[in-house]
Amino acid sequence: MFKLVMTDINSEHEGDFVFDIPCGLEHWLLLQTNTPGLFVLNGVEQEVAVDHMILIPPDTPIYYRAIEDRYSDNWLFFTADKNDISVATVPIETPVYDPLAEEINSLFKFLCIENACKSMYRDINIDYAIRMLLNKMVEFQEKPEIPAKYHDLIVLRQKIYADPGLFSSVTEMAEYMHISNGRLQTIYKEAFGVSCVSDIIAARIKYAKYKLICSDMTLVELASECGYKNIEHFFRQFKKHTGFSPKEYQNHVQNISEEEAKEQLTNKE
Repeated sequence: MFKLVMTDINSEHEGDFVFDIPCGLEHWLLLQTNTPGLFVLNGVEQEVAVDHMILIPPDTPIYYRAIEDRYSDNWLFFTADKNDISVATVPIETPVYDPLAEEINSLFKFLCIENACKSMYRDINIDYAIRMLLNKMVEFQEKPEIPAKYHDLIVLRQKIYADPGLFSSVTEMAEYMHISNGRLQTIYKEAFGVSCVSDIIAARIKYAKYKLICSDMTLVELASECGYKNIEHFFRQFKKHTGFSPKEYQNHVQNISEEEAKEQLTNKE
């Protein structure tokens, strides 16, 4: 189990800041850079840019300093049980670019708040949050080709699944992202492993399945809300991806168990 020892967010220092502990700490150190810094990692001096995460094990020499007129980071000291961290998987003393800096910053902030609480779930919540931070480091390291606009893509995808009728074409999505159609299609597939067109269709079908079960919306209204101007097109795509017409799907769900119905709703296709 991971246990938090100490943490801080947006820790600010002047340009002469140096953190130098030759013998290391008895705890693990995880930090996220908010400004560039000069680090010695694995005995090698290197500049680390903003929005990078670094994990340093216990009893490991630590040295980093400011290279501008100020230095800022988020950091936490924590302990871990013997098998909590696999050094073969989690990057050690290796800067990992963080394309979701705002979200990772929120996790550090959550840990600060949770560390000050005395709730019965405090230790469990802290354990989960640290695991999530380490998991994201592994994910970011394994996918270094994640595009710089990854955060914007996440927001775009959230919008698609929250309101599947919002975008009707790749051009509209590309305009929202302020990039070309071709660039959007390339980085969307790189980020999510699916084309943006296929993802819109998946979002529409998932939304339609939910509404067919949980609302009394007419099929014409449902088709329109899902972004289909032609109801026959809606029927064809729904049939193709579910094996049922909308009405057949409603009848099918009414005759299956509650557990099976939930599984139907969580299935994108």
